[in-house]
Formats: sequence, structure tokens, C-alpha cells
Amino acid sequence: MPGGRHLAVRFDPVPLYGCDHRYQTPAYQPTAKLRHLVQVRDGTCTFPSCNRHARESDFEHAVPYDQGGRTCACNAGARSRACHHVKQSPGWTVTQPQPGWHQWTTPAGHIYTQDPKRYPA
Repeated sequence: MPGGRHLAVRFDPVPLYGCDHRYQTPAYQPTAKLRHLVQVRDGTCTFPSCNRHARESDFEHAVPYDQGGRTCACNAGARSRACHHVKQSPGWTVTQPQPGWHQWTTPAGHIYTQDPKRYPA
């Protein structure tokens, strides 16, 4: 279109099975791109019964940053503030066996796995 605007669309991969750490940052806080990709991948808070949108949730490290956890998609999840506090409560654990797959273990030993958001093709 003569004189019109040209827009470019860029698609960045979101790791789900393996991670090449291309979006990792050495800092505690994620980059805007990393935060956005985790929000898109997760869709909502990763706690099994929470449906707070990922945009309204914290970027949270599965393995805490101060314990050697990466600020990377393979170690991050969207957690609402309340669910972030649950994770930090005694007896609760969250692991991320694959990027985007969040496994919550309750103090009673029950395990719940949240997979990445599925978008219609």
C-alpha cells in the first residue's frame, strides 16, 4: 500500500519440553520479553485451583534465585500473590520438571501438575 504503514510480526519460541536459555538473564528480575513469554505460556497462575490471569500475577522462580535458580523460562511461572505465599508456606513445594509444567506438592504429599496453556490452533 503506497504511503501506508508496514508492520512486522516476530514469533519467538516459548520452551515447553527443553530450554536453550536464550531468554535467561543473570539478574533477579526478568526482562520484559521473558516476563511476557512466561505469561503467554502459562496463561493463568500455575496453582491448580487459581485462575488469576498471568498478566496480574508475579514472575516467580521455581528454584529461588538466591538458591541458584535461573531467571529463565525453564525456572519461572506466573503465580498470583496469594499462591506465591502458599508456595512459601511450610510443607509446600513447586518444581518445574519441564518448562511450563508446574508440579505442586501439598504438605500431605498430594501432587498436582499444571501444564502450559493450550491455545486453539
